[in-house]
Amino acid sequence: MIEGHKDVEYRSESEYWMKRIWANRDKITHATFHMGYTSTTITRPVLLIDRGGCPYDGWDGDYVRLHLGAIEDE
Repeated sequence: MIEGHKDVEYRSESEYWMKRIWANRDKITHATFHMGYTSTTITRPVLLIDRGGCPYDGWDGDYVRLHLGAIEDE
């Protein structure tokens, strides 16, 4: 993600993510990601939130997809 190669983040359509992301999709403008268990974070604007498949092998079914803009300075 730091190198800019990953522009879509996937979350399962579980009850947790549906309440947290899908139900609030009109209010979410940015997403902050933590690098493992460190204090290093990346913030990216959320351009679109939709639902659909994932291109990764073994990730069957539909997901909540966050389409992300460029990394913003912290």
